[in-house]
Amino acid sequence: MSTTLAQLIQLVRSRHPAFQKQLVPDKSLADFFTTEQRRILTLALTRDKQFMAQTLPIAFDLTNASLDAPGTAGIGTQGGLPAVSDGQGGYSTVQATTGSAVTVDLDSAVTLVNDTPVLSATHNTLSATGVAWTVNVYANATVIITNGLGAGQTPRTVASNTSSQITTSDDWEIQPDVTSTFRVVQAGVALDGSFGVVTDLPSLTTSEGFLVRLNSSGQPYVDLTKPLVVSLSKGVPLPPFHAVLGGTVRYLPNSDFVGNAIPLSLESFARRDCPTRMPAAYLMGAALHLIGNRADWAQVQGIELWYVPIPPAFTTLADYLLLPDTAVQVLVARAALFAGSRLNGLPNAPQVDPNGLLAEAQLAEDSFLKTLTLTSRSRVIRMRPRGY
Repeated sequence: MSTTLAQLIQLVRSRHPAFQKQLVPDKSLADFFTTEQRRILTLALTRDKQFMAQTLPIAFDLTNASLDAPGTAGIGTQGGLPAVSDGQGGYSTVQATTGSAVTVDLDSAVTLVNDTPVLSATHNTLSATGVAWTVNVYANATVIITNGLGAGQTPRTVASNTSSQITTSDDWEIQPDVTSTFRVVQAGVALDGSFGVVTDLPSLTTSEGFLVRLNSSGQPYVDLTKPLVVSLSKGVPLPPFHAVLGGTVRYLPNSDFVGNAIPLSLESFARRDCPTRMPAAYLMGAALHLIGNRADWAQVQGIELWYVPIPPAFTTLADYLLLPDTAVQVLVARAALFAGSRLNGLPNAPQVDPNGLLAEAQLAEDSFLKTLTLTSRSRVIRMRPRGY
Protein backbone atom coordinates (compact mmCIF):
# COMPACT_ATOMS: atom_id res chain seq x y z
CA MET A 1 0.00 0.00 0.00
CA SER A 2 2.67 2.48 -1.05
CA THR A 3 1.52 3.38 -4.58
CA THR A 4 0.26 6.90 -5.20
CA LEU A 5 -2.29 8.11 -7.72
CA ALA A 6 0.49 9.91 -9.60
CA GLN A 7 2.39 6.62 -10.00
CA LEU A 8 -0.75 4.81 -11.23
CA ILE A 9 -1.42 7.51 -13.83
CA GLN A 10 2.19 7.40 -15.04
CA LEU A 11 1.96 3.61 -15.46
CA VAL A 12 -1.19 4.03 -17.58
CA ARG A 13 0.40 6.67 -19.82
CA SER A 14 3.39 4.41 -20.43
CA ARG A 15 1.09 1.75 -21.87
CA HIS A 16 0.40 3.60 -25.15
CA PRO A 17 1.79 6.76 -26.83
CA ALA A 18 -1.75 8.05 -27.39
CA PHE A 19 -2.57 8.13 -23.67
CA GLN A 20 -1.49 11.75 -23.39
CA LYS A 21 -2.69 14.14 -20.70
CA GLN A 22 -4.45 16.29 -23.31
CA LEU A 23 -6.55 13.35 -24.50
CA VAL A 24 -6.87 11.43 -21.23
CA PRO A 25 -6.81 14.02 -18.39
CA ASP A 26 -5.57 13.21 -14.90
CA LYS A 27 -9.06 13.97 -13.49
CA SER A 28 -10.74 11.36 -15.68
CA LEU A 29 -8.18 8.73 -14.63
CA ALA A 30 -8.53 9.71 -10.95
CA ASP A 31 -12.32 9.29 -11.14
CA PHE A 32 -11.87 5.94 -12.88
CA PHE A 33 -9.39 4.70 -10.24
CA THR A 34 -11.81 5.75 -7.45
CA THR A 35 -14.61 3.65 -8.96
CA GLU A 36 -12.35 0.78 -9.97
CA GLN A 37 -10.65 0.46 -6.57
CA ARG A 38 -14.08 0.16 -4.94
CA ARG A 39 -15.24 -2.38 -7.55
CA ILE A 40 -12.17 -4.58 -7.08
CA LEU A 41 -12.49 -4.45 -3.29
CA THR A 42 -16.16 -5.48 -3.50
CA LEU A 43 -15.24 -8.32 -5.86
CA ALA A 44 -12.37 -9.42 -3.63
CA LEU A 45 -14.68 -9.64 -0.61
CA THR A 46 -16.66 -12.38 -2.37
CA ARG A 47 -13.46 -14.47 -2.21
CA ASP A 48 -12.20 -13.41 1.20
CA LYS A 49 -14.56 -11.70 3.64
CA GLN A 50 -11.59 -10.50 5.72
CA PHE A 51 -9.76 -8.88 2.81
CA MET A 52 -8.48 -5.37 3.66
CA ALA A 53 -9.92 -5.52 7.18
CA GLN A 54 -8.63 -2.70 9.39
CA THR A 55 -8.86 -1.64 13.01
CA LEU A 56 -10.78 1.50 13.93
CA PRO A 57 -10.10 2.76 17.48
CA ILE A 58 -12.94 4.30 19.52
CA ALA A 59 -11.83 5.81 22.84
CA PHE A 60 -14.02 6.51 25.89
CA ASP A 61 -14.12 9.67 27.97
CA LEU A 62 -17.07 9.68 30.37
CA THR A 63 -15.77 12.31 32.78
CA ASN A 64 -17.75 15.25 31.37
CA ALA A 65 -20.63 13.48 29.71
CA SER A 66 -23.16 16.04 30.90
CA LEU A 67 -21.25 18.78 29.05
CA ASP A 68 -19.76 17.02 26.04
CA ALA A 69 -21.63 15.90 22.93
CA PRO A 70 -21.48 12.25 21.82
CA GLY A 71 -18.27 11.63 19.88
CA THR A 72 -17.76 10.39 16.37
CA ALA A 73 -15.34 8.16 14.52
CA GLY A 74 -14.34 8.59 10.91
CA ILE A 75 -13.18 11.12 8.35
CA GLY A 76 -15.48 14.01 7.48
CA THR A 77 -17.71 13.79 10.54
CA GLN A 78 -18.64 16.95 12.41
CA GLY A 79 -19.27 17.78 16.06
CA GLY A 80 -17.38 14.91 17.62
CA LEU A 81 -14.66 14.96 20.25
CA PRO A 82 -11.35 13.48 19.06
CA ALA A 83 -9.00 12.07 21.67
CA VAL A 84 -5.30 12.87 21.77
CA SER A 85 -2.93 10.33 23.30
CA ASP A 86 -0.55 11.56 25.99
CA GLY A 87 1.91 8.81 25.08
CA GLN A 88 1.42 7.14 28.46
CA GLY A 89 -1.82 5.27 27.71
CA GLY A 90 -4.15 8.12 28.62
CA TYR A 91 -6.30 10.34 26.44
CA SER A 92 -7.50 13.93 26.54
CA THR A 93 -10.25 15.37 24.35
CA VAL A 94 -10.46 18.50 22.26
CA GLN A 95 -13.51 20.08 20.61
CA ALA A 96 -12.80 19.56 16.92
CA THR A 97 -13.62 17.37 13.95
CA THR A 98 -12.61 13.77 14.49
CA GLY A 99 -10.67 13.21 11.27
CA SER A 100 -9.38 9.91 9.94
CA ALA A 101 -9.49 6.83 12.14
CA VAL A 102 -7.53 4.58 9.78
CA THR A 103 -4.34 3.21 11.31
CA VAL A 104 -0.92 3.05 9.65
CA ASP A 105 0.48 -0.43 9.04
CA LEU A 106 4.08 0.21 10.07
CA ASP A 107 5.11 -3.40 9.45
CA SER A 108 4.59 -2.99 5.70
CA ALA A 109 5.79 0.63 5.54
CA VAL A 110 8.80 1.54 3.38
CA THR A 111 11.53 3.25 5.41
CA LEU A 112 12.72 6.48 3.77
CA VAL A 113 14.90 7.79 6.62
CA ASN A 114 16.35 5.39 9.19
CA ASP A 115 16.32 6.25 12.89
CA THR A 116 17.96 9.67 13.19
CA PRO A 117 18.80 11.70 16.33
CA VAL A 118 16.86 14.94 16.86
CA LEU A 119 19.15 17.99 16.87
CA SER A 120 16.30 20.32 17.88
CA ALA A 121 12.51 20.40 17.76
CA THR A 122 9.56 22.77 18.02
CA HIS A 123 5.82 22.11 18.32
CA ASN A 124 5.72 20.95 14.67
CA THR A 125 9.33 20.58 13.43
CA LEU A 126 12.30 18.23 13.73
CA SER A 127 15.87 19.19 12.81
CA ALA A 128 18.73 16.79 12.19
CA THR A 129 22.47 17.14 11.60
CA GLY A 130 24.64 15.43 8.99
CA VAL A 131 21.80 15.13 6.45
CA ALA A 132 21.25 16.77 3.05
CA TRP A 133 17.68 16.01 1.99
CA THR A 134 16.10 17.19 -1.24
CA VAL A 135 13.55 19.90 -0.48
CA ASN A 136 10.05 18.43 0.01
CA VAL A 137 11.16 14.94 -1.00
CA TYR A 138 9.37 13.57 2.10
CA ALA A 139 6.17 15.64 1.77
CA ASN A 140 3.08 13.49 2.58
CA ALA A 141 5.27 10.75 4.11
CA THR A 142 4.90 9.74 7.77
CA VAL A 143 7.34 10.63 10.58
CA ILE A 144 7.52 8.53 13.75
CA ILE A 145 9.26 9.23 17.07
CA THR A 146 10.98 5.89 17.74
CA ASN A 147 12.92 6.53 20.97
CA GLY A 148 13.36 9.11 23.73
CA LEU A 149 10.90 11.82 24.69
CA GLY A 150 7.68 11.53 22.67
CA ALA A 151 8.19 7.93 21.57
CA GLY A 152 4.95 6.00 21.11
CA GLN A 153 2.80 9.00 20.24
CA THR A 154 0.73 9.10 17.07
CA PRO A 155 2.76 9.38 13.83
CA ARG A 156 2.55 12.68 11.97
CA THR A 157 2.25 13.50 8.28
CA VAL A 158 5.18 15.45 6.81
CA ALA A 159 3.89 18.75 5.42
CA SER A 160 7.26 19.81 4.00
CA ASN A 161 11.01 19.45 4.50
CA THR A 162 14.17 21.46 3.91
CA SER A 163 17.66 20.00 3.60
CA SER A 164 17.75 19.31 7.35
CA GLN A 165 14.34 20.05 8.88
CA ILE A 166 10.93 18.35 8.75
CA THR A 167 7.69 20.26 9.32
CA THR A 168 4.63 18.23 10.32
CA SER A 169 1.04 18.96 9.36
CA ASP A 170 -0.09 18.73 13.02
CA ASP A 171 1.58 19.65 16.30
CA TRP A 172 3.25 16.96 18.38
CA GLU A 173 1.32 15.63 21.33
CA ILE A 174 4.63 15.54 23.23
CA GLN A 175 7.35 17.74 21.78
CA PRO A 176 10.54 15.67 21.17
CA ASP A 177 13.98 16.81 22.34
CA VAL A 178 17.62 15.81 21.88
CA THR A 179 16.96 12.46 23.58
CA SER A 180 14.55 11.51 20.77
CA THR A 181 15.10 9.72 17.48
CA PHE A 182 12.78 9.72 14.48
CA ARG A 183 12.10 7.68 11.37
CA VAL A 184 10.40 8.69 8.10
CA VAL A 185 8.34 6.02 6.34
CA GLN A 186 6.02 5.76 3.37
CA ALA A 187 2.81 4.14 4.58
CA GLY A 188 -0.49 3.42 2.87
CA VAL A 189 -2.46 5.91 4.96
CA ALA A 190 -1.15 8.53 7.39
CA LEU A 191 -2.77 9.11 10.77
CA ASP A 192 -3.82 12.59 11.80
CA GLY A 193 -3.67 11.83 15.51
CA SER A 194 -7.37 11.60 16.38
CA PHE A 195 -9.64 8.82 17.58
CA GLY A 196 -13.39 8.49 17.81
CA VAL A 197 -14.63 9.21 21.32
CA VAL A 198 -17.72 8.09 23.23
CA THR A 199 -18.65 10.72 25.81
CA ASP A 200 -22.21 9.79 26.75
CA LEU A 201 -23.99 6.49 27.38
CA PRO A 202 -26.52 5.85 26.18
CA SER A 203 -25.99 8.42 23.43
CA LEU A 204 -29.23 10.36 23.10
CA THR A 205 -30.42 13.39 21.21
CA THR A 206 -33.71 15.25 21.52
CA SER A 207 -36.10 16.02 18.69
CA GLU A 208 -39.22 18.18 18.58
CA GLY A 209 -42.37 16.88 16.95
CA PHE A 210 -45.98 17.96 16.52
CA LEU A 211 -49.32 16.18 16.65
CA VAL A 212 -51.64 15.91 13.66
CA ARG A 213 -55.20 16.74 14.73
CA LEU A 214 -58.60 16.94 13.04
CA ASN A 215 -60.61 20.18 12.93
CA SER A 216 -64.39 20.38 13.30
CA SER A 217 -64.78 19.60 9.58
CA GLY A 218 -62.66 16.48 9.84
CA GLN A 219 -59.66 18.03 8.03
CA PRO A 220 -56.23 17.11 9.40
CA TYR A 221 -53.86 19.86 10.53
CA VAL A 222 -50.56 20.10 12.39
CA ASP A 223 -51.00 21.55 15.85
CA LEU A 224 -47.94 23.81 16.17
CA THR A 225 -49.07 25.09 19.56
CA LYS A 226 -48.25 21.87 21.43
CA PRO A 227 -44.82 20.54 20.47
CA LEU A 228 -43.69 17.19 21.86
CA VAL A 229 -40.06 16.60 22.84
CA VAL A 230 -38.78 13.03 22.54
CA SER A 231 -35.41 11.38 23.15
CA LEU A 232 -33.87 9.44 20.29
CA SER A 233 -30.99 7.00 20.34
CA LYS A 234 -27.80 8.31 18.76
CA GLY A 235 -24.98 6.00 17.74
CA VAL A 236 -21.28 6.56 17.10
CA PRO A 237 -20.94 7.44 13.37
CA LEU A 238 -18.48 5.22 11.51
CA PRO A 239 -16.43 5.81 8.35
CA PRO A 240 -17.94 4.36 5.14
CA PHE A 241 -17.64 0.57 5.40
CA HIS A 242 -18.45 -2.61 3.53
CA ALA A 243 -18.81 -4.63 6.71
CA VAL A 244 -18.10 -4.56 10.43
CA LEU A 245 -16.54 -7.91 11.32
CA GLY A 246 -16.30 -7.63 15.08
CA GLY A 247 -14.31 -5.91 17.75
CA THR A 248 -12.55 -6.03 21.09
CA VAL A 249 -13.59 -4.04 24.16
CA ARG A 250 -10.59 -3.05 26.27
CA TYR A 251 -11.09 -2.21 29.93
CA LEU A 252 -9.04 -0.02 32.24
CA PRO A 253 -6.01 -1.79 33.80
CA ASN A 254 -7.54 -1.64 37.29
CA SER A 255 -10.95 -2.93 36.15
CA ASP A 256 -12.76 -6.02 37.39
CA PHE A 257 -12.27 -7.85 34.08
CA VAL A 258 -9.50 -10.43 33.91
CA GLY A 259 -7.28 -9.87 30.90
CA ASN A 260 -8.82 -6.43 30.33
CA ALA A 261 -10.10 -7.43 26.85
CA ILE A 262 -13.43 -9.02 25.88
CA PRO A 263 -14.84 -9.60 22.36
CA LEU A 264 -17.60 -7.19 21.36
CA SER A 265 -20.87 -8.97 20.62
CA LEU A 266 -22.50 -7.56 17.48
CA GLU A 267 -26.24 -8.05 17.80
CA SER A 268 -29.10 -7.57 15.37
CA PHE A 269 -31.48 -4.66 15.76
CA ALA A 270 -34.19 -7.09 16.93
CA ARG A 271 -31.99 -8.33 19.81
CA ARG A 272 -30.87 -4.90 20.98
CA ASP A 273 -32.91 -5.24 24.20
CA CYS A 274 -31.81 -8.82 24.95
CA PRO A 275 -28.24 -9.32 23.68
CA THR A 276 -26.64 -12.76 23.68
CA ARG A 277 -23.86 -11.49 25.91
CA MET A 278 -22.25 -8.25 27.02
CA PRO A 279 -20.51 -6.04 26.03
CA ALA A 280 -22.70 -5.66 22.97
CA ALA A 281 -23.64 -3.24 20.24
CA TYR A 282 -25.74 -3.14 17.09
CA LEU A 283 -25.39 -1.40 13.74
CA MET A 284 -28.03 0.96 12.45
CA GLY A 285 -27.16 2.56 9.14
CA ALA A 286 -23.63 3.95 9.40
CA ALA A 287 -23.60 4.20 13.21
CA LEU A 288 -22.60 1.86 16.04
CA HIS A 289 -25.12 1.83 18.90
CA LEU A 290 -23.81 0.64 22.25
CA ILE A 291 -26.20 -1.59 24.24
CA GLY A 292 -26.63 -1.05 27.96
CA ASN A 293 -26.28 1.88 30.33
CA ARG A 294 -23.45 3.88 31.80
CA ALA A 295 -22.67 1.24 34.43
CA ASP A 296 -22.12 -1.41 31.74
CA TRP A 297 -19.40 0.71 30.09
CA ALA A 298 -18.02 2.57 33.10
CA GLN A 299 -14.67 0.73 33.13
CA VAL A 300 -14.15 0.66 29.37
CA GLN A 301 -11.06 2.33 27.94
CA GLY A 302 -11.93 1.84 24.29
CA ILE A 303 -13.15 -0.39 21.48
CA GLU A 304 -11.03 -1.75 18.65
CA LEU A 305 -13.56 -2.23 15.85
CA TRP A 306 -12.56 -4.55 13.02
CA TYR A 307 -14.09 -3.42 9.74
CA VAL A 308 -13.64 -3.38 5.96
CA PRO A 309 -13.57 0.24 4.73
CA ILE A 310 -14.90 1.68 1.49
CA PRO A 311 -11.89 3.36 -0.16
CA PRO A 312 -12.15 7.17 -0.23
CA ALA A 313 -12.14 9.03 -3.53
CA PHE A 314 -8.83 10.05 -5.06
CA THR A 315 -8.59 13.83 -4.77
CA THR A 316 -4.86 14.61 -5.12
CA LEU A 317 -1.98 13.02 -7.00
CA ALA A 318 -0.31 12.27 -3.64
CA ASP A 319 -3.22 10.08 -2.47
CA TYR A 320 -2.29 6.47 -1.79
CA LEU A 321 -3.89 3.34 -3.17
CA LEU A 322 -5.77 1.58 -0.37
CA LEU A 323 -5.59 -1.83 -2.07
CA PRO A 324 -2.31 -3.78 -1.74
CA ASP A 325 0.32 -3.31 -4.43
CA THR A 326 -0.61 -6.72 -5.85
CA ALA A 327 -3.70 -4.99 -7.30
CA VAL A 328 -1.69 -2.38 -9.24
CA GLN A 329 -1.45 -4.56 -12.36
CA VAL A 330 -5.24 -4.99 -12.42
CA LEU A 331 -5.93 -1.28 -11.94
CA VAL A 332 -3.45 -0.20 -14.60
CA ALA A 333 -4.72 -2.76 -17.13
CA ARG A 334 -8.34 -1.74 -16.53
CA ALA A 335 -7.42 1.95 -16.73
CA ALA A 336 -5.59 1.38 -20.03
CA LEU A 337 -8.75 -0.24 -21.40
CA PHE A 338 -10.73 2.78 -20.16
CA ALA A 339 -8.28 5.21 -21.79
CA GLY A 340 -8.42 3.31 -25.10
CA SER A 341 -12.23 3.32 -25.07
CA ARG A 342 -12.20 7.05 -24.33
CA LEU A 343 -9.94 7.76 -27.32
CA ASN A 344 -12.11 5.66 -29.61
CA GLY A 345 -15.04 7.89 -28.70
CA LEU A 346 -13.26 11.17 -29.41
CA PRO A 347 -13.25 12.72 -32.91
CA ASN A 348 -9.85 13.03 -34.62
CA ALA A 349 -8.17 11.07 -31.80
CA PRO A 350 -5.84 8.09 -32.34
CA GLN A 351 -7.73 4.81 -32.32
CA VAL A 352 -6.67 2.00 -30.00
CA ASP A 353 -7.56 -1.68 -30.52
CA PRO A 354 -9.44 -2.62 -27.30
CA ASN A 355 -9.29 -6.40 -27.77
CA GLY A 356 -5.73 -6.86 -26.52
CA LEU A 357 -6.29 -4.47 -23.62
CA LEU A 358 -9.50 -6.28 -22.65
CA ALA A 359 -7.81 -9.70 -22.65
CA GLU A 360 -4.90 -8.38 -20.58
CA ALA A 361 -7.22 -6.71 -18.06
CA GLN A 362 -9.28 -9.88 -17.63
CA LEU A 363 -6.16 -12.03 -17.18
CA ALA A 364 -4.76 -9.64 -14.56
CA GLU A 365 -8.05 -9.61 -12.64
CA ASP A 366 -8.39 -13.41 -12.71
CA SER A 367 -4.82 -13.85 -11.42
CA PHE A 368 -5.39 -11.35 -8.61
CA LEU A 369 -8.64 -12.99 -7.47
CA LYS A 370 -7.07 -16.46 -7.66
CA THR A 371 -4.33 -15.30 -5.30
CA LEU A 372 -6.98 -14.05 -2.87
CA THR A 373 -8.84 -17.36 -2.98
CA LEU A 374 -5.64 -19.26 -2.14
CA THR A 375 -4.87 -16.87 0.71
CA SER A 376 -8.37 -17.23 2.17
CA ARG A 377 -8.23 -21.03 1.88
CA SER A 378 -4.86 -21.25 3.64
CA ARG A 379 -6.21 -19.12 6.50
CA VAL A 380 -9.17 -21.48 6.93
CA ILE A 381 -6.86 -24.50 6.97
CA ARG A 382 -4.62 -22.92 9.61
CA MET A 383 -7.61 -22.13 11.82
CA ARG A 384 -9.26 -25.55 11.49
CA PRO A 385 -9.35 -27.41 14.85
CA ARG A 386 -7.38 -30.62 15.26
CA GLY A 387 -9.17 -33.81 14.42
CA TYR A 388 -10.99 -32.43 11.34
